[in-house]
Amino acid sequence: MKRFTGPCLAALLAMLWALVAAILPAGATGDRQTAVTGYAYENENPAYAAQSGPRIVIHRHVSPYLQRGSFEPFKALAETDGFQVRWLDAPLTAEILAETDILAIVNAYARSGAGDYRRFSTMDVPSIYSEGELDLIVSWVEKGGSLLLLADHSPFAGGTIELASRFGAIYMTGHALRKDSISADLHVHIDFHRSPDGYGQGKLNRHPIVDGALGSALSSIFTPSAARPSSPRRRGQPVADSPGIRGHPDLSPDR
Repeated sequence: MKRFTGPCLAALLAMLWALVAAILPAGATGDRQTAVTGYAYENENPAYAAQSGPRIVIHRHVSPYLQRGSFEPFKALAETDGFQVRWLDAPLTAEILAETDILAIVNAYARSGAGDYRRFSTMDVPSIYSEGELDLIVSWVEKGGSLLLLADHSPFAGGTIELASRFGAIYMTGHALRKDSISADLHVHIDFHRSPDGYGQGKLNRHPIVDGALGSALSSIFTPSAARPSSPRRRGQPVADSPGIRGHPDLSPDR
């Protein structure tokens, strides 16, 4: 089976980066985010012919965030670039992964039953995946599959802490905030520039995610989560640096 790995995943992340920058303001209503409907993009230089690119499976079954429609613009944008995208509204199986090139897991958490995230501190939320499912995902990646694992600020990382740890990442499951916003008890946007010129701004590094055709020279985020390698021997390639920004722990249940 043909596998699409590093380069195509970087291109997909570049699209996601640009998409967030483009639609974040449109998806906010007062203090509450809402799903953007009717998103469209005219892609004049798609990476693949229509419906011929890597097969993306987005695991909607484990994410109330996805079930309310919050990732529809990502699907629409990826399809303009020739990716084949489908939702998965059932548990993962080896058969499904055998027909998948990129598995997207986004804000995976339970909102009902014994594993309801509201019953736990963020660090203690049970894994959304069983041990057998975790083994299945890891084995699939080791054989060439590409995993896109996304988690928002607390409490959304809790359900995939164990999955991230299988790949050497430790979620910092609170909120990443500007230091001045903490002292003022405010949530403010963090702007990332190629050449930061103001306090609290982050620096965009040269990286395939932000250097691609849809990459952005400026991105603005608010209260994200962060992750770090589990040991100094594990190295990643940072997309951005964030001087003047610190983690704010949140270990209590989030409404």
